[in-house]
Amino acid sequence: MIDKATMLFVSYMERKQNLVIEYNENIWEAVTLYHEEIYPELIPAETLKALPDPLLFITTSYEDDQDQEWIFCIVADNDTSSKWYTAVCSLDGKLVESGIPLELDLK
Repeated sequence: MIDKATMLFVSYMERKQNLVIEYNENIWEAVTLYHEEIYPELIPAETLKALPDPLLFITTSYEDDQDQEWIFCIVADNDTSSKWYTAVCSLDGKLVESGIPLELDLK
């Protein structure tokens, strides 16, 4: 699961943010969040209603050469972490993109 997560993150950052990240630079951690703890900017309320409560946020971060912190989260089933729903990305605490496709041509 983490290998696929890393590939998704690296592919997203390269294709959408023009940043090249080495595979071995990523450390992942997971946190369980209940719906009321999730900012509506991350997952729109209508989308959130259709998802189980709680959710697992599988998260990694990356600091670029301008000392900006990128945070990438894969939103997954709390009981089955391999069941992914969506992904989000933020930069220095501000949302960059939500609803990131979970398949970004991972070749």
